[in-house]
Amino acid sequence: MRNTVHYIFFFFFGLIACEEAFEFKSYEDPVVTYQFIDADSIYQLQLINNKSEDSILLLKQLQISLDSSLIAITDSITAIEIAIDSGNNSFNNIRSELNVRYTNDSIYLLNIKILITDYQLSMDSIASIQSGLNEGFILLDFVAPQFGVSYIETFTDSMNAYILPLNTTDTISRYIIGISSKEYSLSLTHENKEFITADLGVKIGIDQLMVYHSNFDSVSLSCTNDKCSTNGTKIICYY
Repeated sequence: MRNTVHYIFFFFFGLIACEEAFEFKSYEDPVVTYQFIDADSIYQLQLINNKSEDSILLLKQLQISLDSSLIAITDSITAIEIAIDSGNNSFNNIRSELNVRYTNDSIYLLNIKILITDYQLSMDSIASIQSGLNEGFILLDFVAPQFGVSYIETFTDSMNAYILPLNTTDTISRYIIGISSKEYSLSLTHENKEFITADLGVKIGIDQLMVYHSNFDSVSLSCTNDKCSTNGTKIICYY
């Protein structure tokens, strides 16, 4: 009986020692990163930039023509003034006409240069906007996950990455997303796996993320591993 008590004591002592030596791994709540790309605006801005490039090309061609014209007018005025200085006053009217033409063409040329600069500044601004849109910097109206406790999350600042929760009680995560007063829906399928936490509780790890349904123009997944698991996957929505 005494030996039995000793065995029981050492058995439980061994369990406690093993529990203290074993390091349980804790898992964060599963989330996924979303990025929203305004593809339509990017396309429209690119069309504007393309037209601006065409306009700049035409204006530069006209600028070259005016530069040549002003050089020719200057040469003509110089020749006429030489003739007038030699006593030939019959060229006075022609000189006056050339001076007026030179003035008008100079003003026209200046306006063309201003237009070219304006187009270039506009293209720079558009390129900056495109860069932000390509990086996904937008302000969402709201996000309403269609699982768990019902809530609507709103935002006040533009971001290029939105971290959203996933459904840990089912293998489908559904969202309603508001962008520029328009609603979009998105559903993901995934596999849920249980893990033991440090306090011997149970949490869910999620992988095998896939797009199940969406009314975005297109949706792509950027996964950092073959399992396409959470905390390493970016979902890019184009609208």
